Amino acid sequence: MDIYYTKNLIYLLIINININISKIVAIVKLIKTLVSILIFMREGLGFSPPIYLRATSRGP
Repeated sequence: MDIYYTKNLIYLLIINININISKIVAIVKLIKTLVSILIFMREGLGFSPPIYLRATSRGP
């Protein structure tokens, strides 16, 4: 009974860690994408952002 409980606890811990890692990875990917879009916009490589982005940004 004790061994079974411990196994379940470890299993749950592993699942939680995996979920957290995947969340972190997703957030990092999102940030990287946003940063690359910003760099792309700044360099102006024929990339025109949507109208609402152009209206809100106060760049040169």
